[in-house]
Amino acid sequence: MNLCFVWIKEFKNLHGVGLNLSNDFYFYFDFQEKCLRKSKKSPMPNLFGDKVSYITGILGVNGSGKTNSLEFICRALKTPEKIRGEYILVYSIDDKLFYSTNIKQDINLNFSASVSFDEHLNRLHVIFFSNVYDKNYIDFGSDVIDISINNKNNPRTLSVQRDTREIEFLNDMDFFSSPEFYNIDLQPPPRIEIKIDRFIKRHDRLLEGDNSLPVLHYFSEVRRKSRGCGKLHIIVQTIQIEFLKNLLISGMDNEKYLNSFNTFLSKEGDRELRTLLLELRELSIADNEPVPWSHGFLMFETLTVLFKLESFLSEMCFEFDDSVRGSRLTFTIDYEVSESFYYRHIVGILQSMRYSSISWAGVSSGQRAYINIFSSIWNGLRNYHLKIYESLGTIICIDEGDLYLHPQWQADFVDRLIKCLPKLSDTKIQIVFTTHSPILISDLPRQCIILLNNDQNYPVVSYDGHRDKKQPKAFAANLYDIYQYSFGLEQRRSGNLSSRYLEKIYEILDKSDFSPADIIELNLALSVIDDDIIKFHIQRRINKND
Repeated sequence: MNLCFVWIKEFKNLHGVGLNLSNDFYFYFDFQEKCLRKSKKSPMPNLFGDKVSYITGILGVNGSGKTNSLEFICRALKTPEKIRGEYILVYSIDDKLFYSTNIKQDINLNFSASVSFDEHLNRLHVIFFSNVYDKNYIDFGSDVIDISINNKNNPRTLSVQRDTREIEFLNDMDFFSSPEFYNIDLQPPPRIEIKIDRFIKRHDRLLEGDNSLPVLHYFSEVRRKSRGCGKLHIIVQTIQIEFLKNLLISGMDNEKYLNSFNTFLSKEGDRELRTLLLELRELSIADNEPVPWSHGFLMFETLTVLFKLESFLSEMCFEFDDSVRGSRLTFTIDYEVSESFYYRHIVGILQSMRYSSISWAGVSSGQRAYINIFSSIWNGLRNYHLKIYESLGTIICIDEGDLYLHPQWQADFVDRLIKCLPKLSDTKIQIVFTTHSPILISDLPRQCIILLNNDQNYPVVSYDGHRDKKQPKAFAANLYDIYQYSFGLEQRRSGNLSSRYLEKIYEILDKSDFSPADIIELNLALSVIDDDIIKFHIQRRINKND
């Protein structure tokens, strides 16, 4: 299934806007005449492979409606009943066209198309991804796979998934272990960074009963004896004690764990913390209940990891980070896909600790951005509840996915999308993304470009179109032409500060004779201007004046 065209009369700042998402055909809707027309775009080579049906880049100045366009696409496909403005949607299945609209008058078509079936749209996966965090929470409902940064930080989402960062870390691990990950040209991060609170609270209002005091005193005794030990031992001990304290708090109703602690303390002889962990682990074998605060982890396995934690961290090349003095202890360890059992349970243990965090280390921001995109999409498709139905396709809407990427990574963005995203889906995919990057646009033919602007007479510019005011420069064009014709920078060749300075230099160069102050200013200009042609003319005029 391919989305070919959407038109909306009124949606936020979009007014009478039609978005052509087909790379093969151009559609135009005349609202006054109620006429929908189709014409063929110029043919283009197969640049995107057989599993990418269409790819579209949406450009535009700030405030032109790029993000709103993606939101409208998602809503038109999944929750059209919530759209108040009149709209038209055209899509194709096996080269047969269908249309859906809430316009009550008859629509005149110059092509053959059938009325849409709800079943078609229900069987389409719609994904919305955005790197932008501006607290613009979009309530798509459950039918759109919203994996945007805004949604992950939405208070409503956080109330359901309180340990969002840890959940994302586990999702990334699942992705790294999947066959799909090995089909794309990426490597998992080499290291993991973990931060924990440096201090253990001596008293807790939830453990103020007389029965708890011996346990708290025992923990304090263990901490005192560990003074002078290495950083690895201190960190492991901190994690173990915090886990056990939270185990006591969570188990206060039935006093099961408290009784076990006190029984241990009443014995003579070995009072090592590792011995306590070992006894608790043996006690948990019988029922092996889930960890109270995280039902995804069982007690026996979690206590096993706690018991072996120091040796595991050492084997994973534990490295303490003391570059910044603060209230948290920071360290890194190696990441090996084969050791996922330990990493997963360490995540479950950290969920019990206040102010703790776990994240990937040893990767550039660009690689981390790619991992975030592909892992989020893979997990979104995997967890989507409609996956039980046979899908007709996947449309992925990406809002400024190149945000934060270095230009070298931007040059790789479109190529990586078309190579990697099809390997994450069982069906053909369609990609729609917004961008401010001329580098990304240089990888898209004009047939794949939509240019939004604030001109009410020409709100949309797209190739081969009825409303074409000027053709955008795109595929294989030099970046200066793309900036000029596709991003509306006209004849601007540099930033405002340097442009104003060049105007000042040009005024001096236009003089027939130079004053001593002019000579000084031109020599200063030679030290900062990096355009070879301009520097050549400045130097020539200085030499001529001597």
